Amino acid sequence: RAVVTKAHDARISRMIIKKRHVIAFFAWVGTTVFLLATTPDRPLRTALLPWEAIPERPDVRRVADDLLTLTQADLSDEPGISWVERSELDKIVAETDLAVSGRLSPSASLHAGKLARAQLIVTGRLDATDPAKTILELEVVDLDHGDLLIDSRTPLPSRPHKHFELSDDDHMVVITALRNLLEKAKIHLKALSRKPAVAIL
Repeated sequence: RAVVTKAHDARISRMIIKKRHVIAFFAWVGTTVFLLATTPDRPLRTALLPWEAIPERPDVRRVADDLLTLTQADLSDEPGISWVERSELDKIVAETDLAVSGRLSPSASLHAGKLARAQLIVTGRLDATDPAKTILELEVVDLDHGDLLIDSRTPLPSRPHKHFELSDDDHMVVITALRNLLEKAKIHLKALSRKPAVAIL
């Protein structure tokens, strides 16, 4: 009987210790979630990578580059966003020879963003195959997890002729599209940060 009592007491002790560990774990989770929810938002370091131009013609390439440069300048004070400088990104792409045929592959885009110590990268694709139906596709990727946060397809004003030139209407449409996309990306990130961790004990 003494042996049985000792075994029973040992089992009870292990159960108590395990219960204490479980309580401590969930207390830590609760504290972490509270801190994430109450810590003031810090600007997200964001890299706006070169946009792909389709077809790869000089006029389409020029419009894609100009739209990217002008849009980043106009959104330089966007709340919650800290842009990686274009000169820094250009240097990274040039020094690491990431660009192939004037574009970055998805893996190279991720690599460039990480080298720039960015939290988010924004990639784009200006499709002017049909001048009457030019489309700008944008994607925002969370580099901490390697996940696509959100994407969008935005039609640009139609062209009366095949020669592709930048217009003020293009500029305003793209500014609105990128601003809305960034706002949605920030909401997605905030929601993810507030999800409690789940562990199998």
